[in-house]
Amino acid sequence: GSQEVKDPQNPLLQDQWNLINTGDKAIAATAVAGADVGVKDAWSLCAGDPRIVVAVFDEGVRVSHDDLKDAMWVNPGETSNGKDDDNNGYADDINGYNFAEGKSRPSASYGHDHGTHVAGTIAAVNNNGKGVSSIAGGTGNKDGVRIMSCQIFKEGSKTADQTVAEAFIYAADNG
Repeated sequence: GSQEVKDPQNPLLQDQWNLINTGDKAIAATAVAGADVGVKDAWSLCAGDPRIVVAVFDEGVRVSHDDLKDAMWVNPGETSNGKDDDNNGYADDINGYNFAEGKSRPSASYGHDHGTHVAGTIAAVNNNGKGVSSIAGGTGNKDGVRIMSCQIFKEGSKTADQTVAEAFIYAADNG
């Protein structure tokens, strides 16, 4: 596992009351110290582990995001060439797959905000001097968990059970 992280250097950590709630009334009038996920206790044990892959079933994850680009799972058998190099049925599934639209990348017009937010809560790179901290984003030494983007939502439609099932099978088949 990763080494302990004490006070990661991420400029927005001070605003992440969900991770560390000091009771600061400037953040919320109803703030209560300690009403958080207890991440400091978790970080004292382990800040993440790159062997762990977390599949995010949501909108797509913006894989180029400054706080996530080093936390993305990479399919070792795939390259970006329009082909299914690893013969798993999904062409160019380098960081996951957009099951909602049947393509390798999240939709450009829809599908990044919430999935990216969720991925950031889980695995934004800690201690990189950028953005937010996360629960399992490591210590800043490429030692956090990895995110697999499994987009199951698209604009203006409901998600079919078949789409969700396909995404779960894909994630399981890819570790």
